Amino acid sequence: MKNKIKILFIRPTMGKGGADRVTWQLLKFFDRERFIVSLGVMRAEGDFMDGIPEDVDVINFRAKSLYWMVLPLYRHLKTYAYDYLYSTSGGTNIVAGVVKQLIGKGLPAVVLSERSSLFPPHKGAVKKATLKVLKGTFYQKAKWVTAVSHGILDQLEVELSLPRTRLKVVRNPLIDGQLMKQKEELIDQLFQIDSYRTIVAVGRFVPQKDYPTLIRAFSELIQNGKYNDLRLLILGDGPLLNDIKNLIRVTKTQDSVILMGYQKNPYKYMARADIFVLSSLHEGLPGVLVQAMACGAACVSTNCRTGPSELITDGIDGFLVPVGDHTALAQRMEMLLENPALRNKFREAAPAAVRRYQTDQAIRSYFEFL
Repeated sequence: MKNKIKILFIRPTMGKGGADRVTWQLLKFFDRERFIVSLGVMRAEGDFMDGIPEDVDVINFRAKSLYWMVLPLYRHLKTYAYDYLYSTSGGTNIVAGVVKQLIGKGLPAVVLSERSSLFPPHKGAVKKATLKVLKGTFYQKAKWVTAVSHGILDQLEVELSLPRTRLKVVRNPLIDGQLMKQKEELIDQLFQIDSYRTIVAVGRFVPQKDYPTLIRAFSELIQNGKYNDLRLLILGDGPLLNDIKNLIRVTKTQDSVILMGYQKNPYKYMARADIFVLSSLHEGLPGVLVQAMACGAACVSTNCRTGPSELITDGIDGFLVPVGDHTALAQRMEMLLENPALRNKFREAAPAAVRRYQTDQAIRSYFEFL
């Protein structure tokens, strides 16, 4: 019998973000007939630690930062044999590249995952230049670099001069039976979603998500007392929470914008929303947009550099609007609110547009090239 391939996945923690969830899915569904799967983490913490399968060996490096993860990972790889070191986050991509530089030729081969735009627009010039040097140096050490969208793959080839033969597009395993079950759950709380028409957004309060554009668009939409029955629900938390609260006060939308906090099950809100909105400045492959479309939501998304245009065909199964344009966003939301037939058209078309992200299909893309 052919020896199984040994893979060590690495990432900082197993928190509650999209990449954490994808890594958790990979650990659950990688083909046990072909692979022996282990996980190395900077620190063993986060919501998804509890759900890691029992047959996955977890190595906790107990590092204070990614910088301090390099040496214990290097020592571990010198002691234990793996065929592949598979990084699933931008930070551990650099760690993996440094460790591979130290180890030199031979096993393990390195696989890196690029999950977001290489050089986000909100990063300063110095930060972008530093990232380009680091990625340009250490990504060359990888046998494969995976990208979650074709747009990111193009960036890797053009910006980092990586050979296209070493680049692979992978599909995040974002749609599974659990999601389909969770979207049917009732919303049990004081605020009853069925009492209002709702626009829903999901994501952390960080610059990338550009909630100011969404809130200004919503303010424009409801001005002059229009749409008194409309509510904007934002599901998430993060460092910009107070800034978002201040903007809500400035735009006088306190009665209509509801900050729901982090929700373990956002899908029941997506499924019942009149409109789902993604207002991001940049994305790799926006998982929440995939999941909202899978839930049958009528979606409006900014057409940021990578991701949304690979999911939405504008006017067919959703709307795309220019990044940062709150007026265009307000107009598209109003068009959907005023046109139930168009809204239903998007609802019906959306799930088929993202079917390729179903777990059984998507997982294969992560290991078929190994």
